Amino acid sequence: DPPSRIYARPDAKVADLDAQIAAHGGLGNFRDSDLVAIFIGVNDVVEQFEKLDDLGEAQVVANIETLGDRLAAKVNALASTGARVLVLAVPDLSYTPYAAQAEATRPGSLQLLSRLSKRFNTRLGFSIIQDGHLIALMKANDVVQSLVQNVGINVLVNVTDPVCDPTKAASVLDCTTGTLVTDGSATTWLWADDRHLSPAGHSFLGQAAASQVDRNPF
Repeated sequence: DPPSRIYARPDAKVADLDAQIAAHGGLGNFRDSDLVAIFIGVNDVVEQFEKLDDLGEAQVVANIETLGDRLAAKVNALASTGARVLVLAVPDLSYTPYAAQAEATRPGSLQLLSRLSKRFNTRLGFSIIQDGHLIALMKANDVVQSLVQNVGINVLVNVTDPVCDPTKAASVLDCTTGTLVTDGSATTWLWADDRHLSPAGHSFLGQAAASQVDRNPF
């Protein structure tokens, strides 16, 4: 068997995690020697934010909290198989280029996206099994926040703009070093598009995840 498998899918939301688990053969196919890493929820927060006009803020917040609980239930189910689970909380989406664009047309969007991110993470953290031997909750926002607030100190030089040029690549999945904006760099810019991290961003996140696993009492 290969030492690792990737079941990530473009635009995945919490509701899609069941299909990703099924792709591994279902819960019955996990073992206590497995480490499962889950990073999902950003698309859910964006989706609910974009329903604000139709649903109102109170309902959107309620939906976000329900989604945090649903993710926690899926994480708990995985942990119940004996597998160890590393789950990443969603970054504060107010740091994303998406949020900056939304703020330009709807003032208050930065604060709302920050609140929605925090409510999702709060419910996730509250509802997962509180046993560090089974589940490690990584605060991905701490990593992103540190990178944004310390730009120029680390290798990053741009933490506000997407590095992929949408006129050269239809989506971030088509983005290569040949489809970047002028003077853009996959190794020194934080964001690939309006909400997805660049290779540099994922590298920092991966290093933090590896460190968390090493420290966690699995």
